Amino acid sequence: MADNTRDDWSDGHNLVPVIAFVDQQGHRVRFSPHVRGTGMNLEKGLEVQVLYEDGKPHTARVNMRKYMMGPAMWTLLGGAVFVGAGVLLALKN
Repeated sequence: MADNTRDDWSDGHNLVPVIAFVDQQGHRVRFSPHVRGTGMNLEKGLEVQVLYEDGKPHTARVNMRKYMMGPAMWTLLGGAVFVGAGVLLALKN
């Protein structure tokens, strides 16, 4: 992990990690994970495993549970709220 930067979309208290790695062709690549928020920052200098498709380093993701499961958990939570609201409406009628 190369550095932490301030999240432009928050009040400035959330830090976003900047990950740097060298791809299979020897190019240096830097990216920030798409999942952001409280508790999603990483310690500066921490080595993390990066996953990406061959020849597509711009698709890189951090191989950590909190980064891989975050989007799925938000989708599951949103679906549960939607179904819950539907059940409440059905029971009201």
